[in-house]
Amino acid sequence: MKEEALKQLKRKVYLADVCDELTPDEQDELSRLNVSFEEIKATLSEDEKNWLYAGFAGWYDKFMDMETKMFIKPRGG
Repeated sequence: MKEEALKQLKRKVYLADVCDELTPDEQDELSRLNVSFEEIKATLSEDEKNWLYAGFAGWYDKFMDMETKMFIKPRGG
């Protein structure tokens, strides 16, 4: 279950990051993910939650690095 929670959390963050451009289907997916993630999280032990958030932290660091490299252009000199 913790692996599924991590997968859902990553997808939630990705969708939320592009929320201004979500299609109606993606908006529905995000709503369903929010509910499903909370249901799964409620069943996890503290150790599993720690694993979840440690795994997410590593992924999120890479995600933000990629977002920065893709969308922040260096100034011309």
